Amino acid sequence: MPSNLTSIGKAAFNNNKLPNGQAFIYARNMDGSEDLTTVVSYGGAQLENVMIPNGVLNIGAAAFSWIGLTSVTIPNSVINIGVEAFYNNGLTNIIIGSGVTNIDEYAFNTNQLTSIVIPNSVLNIGNDAFNNNQLASVTIPASVTNI
Repeated sequence: MPSNLTSIGKAAFNNNKLPNGQAFIYARNMDGSEDLTTVVSYGGAQLENVMIPNGVLNIGAAAFSWIGLTSVTIPNSVINIGVEAFYNNGLTNIIIGSGVTNIDEYAFNTNQLTSIVIPNSVLNIGNDAFNNNQLASVTIPASVTNI
């Protein structure tokens, strides 16, 4: 990516295989620093399990949608889970780190989750965030002020 790139659009590289085995495209902070803090899009074949690296702050819109995931671990460093971030997979297991404050709309929509535990850090859960799953158990902390 060119050094002057400041933005990559929503799902710009979804459903592609990137050269040289690259698995993620990162967006630089808008201040131009080289910190890699946002997973914008996964670019590769179908995956079953993903562990987001510690240090990532944001998971972008549709970053991991439609890739066949069954399990994802989101570290404590992540603050925001974007719109449709994990939409339409086969997720049966998610671990959401204690730093997440926002789960955007449709973030985990259309999966196979049977239970979820929302961490105490979460303030907002967007529309249809967990719609179309197999939920039998949901734990939502008092910190959540908007669903």
